Amino acid sequence: MGQLVRNEVDMSISFGPWFYSRSMAVDMTGTVILDDISIVVPYPKHNTDAAGYLYAFSYLTWGFTFASFSLSTLFIWIVAHVGLQQKGEQKLGIIMVYVLSVCLGQGGFLRSYSLASRIIQGAFLLVLLVITYAFTGIVTSMITTPKYQFVVRSIEEVANNDEIMPLIIEESSTHVAFEVKMF
Repeated sequence: MGQLVRNEVDMSISFGPWFYSRSMAVDMTGTVILDDISIVVPYPKHNTDAAGYLYAFSYLTWGFTFASFSLSTLFIWIVAHVGLQQKGEQKLGIIMVYVLSVCLGQGGFLRSYSLASRIIQGAFLLVLLVITYAFTGIVTSMITTPKYQFVVRSIEEVANNDEIMPLIIEESSTHVAFEVKMF
């Protein structure tokens, strides 16, 4: 119970009445411990992973994402190349500025009469919108979901696991059986 109050452990699984250890005041006039065994599970360890955001999507999704960026840039380049070829201006700098302006949502210099440019820009921005919303939701879910390293399924697993510290009341019905399992 003291480990719960000092935040040294995350939770206590007990076979019996609940401990009110998170309360500010505990009535000490009655019996505090009423059960035979209590299993105290330590806090999970923190895992720091600088590239953890890469696991939000599968490799196939990342592949499609980069392919869509590459293909949309290629198609915008083709639209600029064809549009400038009709005008007789095929300069690399003008084409690059056009591709950059379309990718940044400015429309480029063909924005008023180029249907292909608007379709490509709309598809590109739709892909960005979907990826942003999906990625934000997945990453938020990964951050807010607690990661427990192990789950207690049986007393045997508790006895065999060194990270779980069982608190056993001496001379209880489970004391002898649990001591045999641990040693």
